[in-house]
Amino acid sequence: MPFVVTRERLVSLRVGAVVNPASPSLAAMDGVSAEIFNAAGQRRLGAACRRIGYCETGRAVLTRGYGLRAKYIIHTVGPIWRSGDEIEPLASAYRSALDLALERDCGSVAIPLLSVGKYGCPSEVSLKIACQVICTFLEEHDLTILLVLPEESGPVLEDELFRAVQSYVDEHFRPGGTTAPTACPASSPMAAATDLFPPLSQAAASGGRRALADVLRNLDESFSRMLLRLIDEKGYTDAEVYKRANMDRKLFSKLRRDGYVPSKPTVLTLAIALRLNLDETHDFLARAGYALSPGSKSDVIVEYFISQGSFDLFEINEALFAFDQKPLGV
Repeated sequence: MPFVVTRERLVSLRVGAVVNPASPSLAAMDGVSAEIFNAAGQRRLGAACRRIGYCETGRAVLTRGYGLRAKYIIHTVGPIWRSGDEIEPLASAYRSALDLALERDCGSVAIPLLSVGKYGCPSEVSLKIACQVICTFLEEHDLTILLVLPEESGPVLEDELFRAVQSYVDEHFRPGGTTAPTACPASSPMAAATDLFPPLSQAAASGGRRALADVLRNLDESFSRMLLRLIDEKGYTDAEVYKRANMDRKLFSKLRRDGYVPSKPTVLTLAIALRLNLDETHDFLARAGYALSPGSKSDVIVEYFISQGSFDLFEINEALFAFDQKPLGV
C-alpha cells in the first residue's frame, strides 16, 4: 500500500530512506534521533552532518544511511511548538522530507511524527498534519510512505471523535452476532428484515436509499462491473479512486477484471474511496460475497464513519487503531 501507519522500530525498516527528526545543527538528539545515530554509526553519520552544518526549520537535507538498512537518512527540522501557529512550518518539514525522498528516487520512506515530545506539538496534531501532507503528496506522486508511531504509545485520536465512535460501538456492537445474509441486496425487503444494526444516521450519508428499479436493473452485474459503473456514475477517474483507497495500480488493475475476488477490507476501502452511502456499501459488499457484521467491531466502526458521510480513510484507520482493530489497506 502507498501509505501505511505502523508502530515498528524506524531503524529496523528496510526502506529507501528513513527520516531523522533533526535539530537545525543536525547534531544527534534524543529519542528517535538517538536511535538513528546509534544504528547508523555515530562517527560516520556525525561527520556527514557536520559537513552539511545546518538545516533551517521546515527544510530537509540528506546523508547516506551508513549502518542502517535504509540507503539514505533524510534529516528534517520541525518547529518548536509554542503558540499553535507553527502548523505551516511543521507541514513544510513533512513536505520537504517527502520531496527529497522523491528527488532521490528512494521508492519508499519511513517517517516518524515530527515536533512531538519535548518540542511540544501534541501527537494528534502532528499526526493529522502528517496525514494531510502525505495524502496531498500521493495525489501527485508515487511513493511508499510508512508513518511510524512510537512503539510504546497507542494511536492518537481526538477525544471528541473517540467518544462518538465509542458510543456507536456500545450501541451497535453485538459480540457473537452473525453476519447478515449476502444473497440479496441490502435494500431489499429480506435484507431490511435481517438488518441487525441500523445506521445511526442513514440520512447523513448522501444519496439515501436507492429506488427498487435501480436495484433490480443492476441485480446480475459482477463486482468488477459494479465497480466500473460506480466510478463512471460518480464522475471519478480510476486514479482518484485507487489513490483515495490507498491502493496501488497493479491491484486496481486486477479488480477491473471479471472473476477477480477481492478481500473484504479491499472492498471496504473502495466503498470509502467511492464515497458510497450505507445502502450502496451493503450492495457493493454483497457483489463480492461479503456483508457488514454486528459481531465485528471493525465493521461497526467502519459503518459509523460511512453513516456519518465521513470518507477519510486515514481518519477511519486512526479509529480502528484506537480500538485495537487492524487498519484497512494494511
